[in-house]
Amino acid sequence: MDRMNGAIHEAGHIVACHYAGFEVTKIKQNQIEIIYPPLPSEKLPQDEPGYEGKVFPRTTYEQRVLKWLWAHIHVASAGFIAEFMYSSNIQFWTDNPKSLLMKTSDMKKLQEMTFEKKISRESVETALKGFHGFLSSPEIWGKVTVLADEVLDNKNLAKKDAVFGQQFKWVIVKSQRQRTPQYDAHPLIMFILKELYRS
Repeated sequence: MDRMNGAIHEAGHIVACHYAGFEVTKIKQNQIEIIYPPLPSEKLPQDEPGYEGKVFPRTTYEQRVLKWLWAHIHVASAGFIAEFMYSSNIQFWTDNPKSLLMKTSDMKKLQEMTFEKKISRESVETALKGFHGFLSSPEIWGKVTVLADEVLDNKNLAKKDAVFGQQFKWVIVKSQRQRTPQYDAHPLIMFILKELYRS
């Protein structure tokens, strides 16, 4: 795999984690370690001690679980979607053969989420297409490309400390680069859906 393709893949995960509120503990050019939050509690935040008097939006438990599921779907799929948007259709499938793609850890996580939670194909398709649209916006894609440069240039990516986490948050927040992805990832999304929901 081309080093930049690998960096774009990891940068896609980092951006997704940032906006989903997931913690990233380690990044290498071909590997990322993510702490996936547990299912939300059935208790509302205002029911927890110390929250007296604060105002929270009224959300049902089902709505909070759906938001949690979609965040997991976005984070699990982010690497390959970003990589597809960066590389050509031919190059992507050369680097990620169709026979092996669904056996990767990212896609296994996505399979686990969809089957264990019995999520409909329509819901997963909506989540994937929604995330694709989010990544496609010039501001967000600009952040992905800036982070990919950081992943390639930084020699201390595996260092696990507070400075490490803050460095990437700072890059995401401060980056003003505007970029448009070269390719549309809908062919990849349709392939993933077909494989996930094979009857």
